[in-house]
Amino acid sequence: MEPLAPPVDPQVFSHIRVVMGMVISLSMAGC
Repeated sequence: MEPLAPPVDPQVFSHIRVVMGMVISLSMAGC
């Protein structure tokens, strides 16, 4: 499989996961 996006640093990936989790939590609380 060829990567569709360039390799990302693990720290950046984990940071994105944390941000997504916060967004989901806020959206769930908002509803």
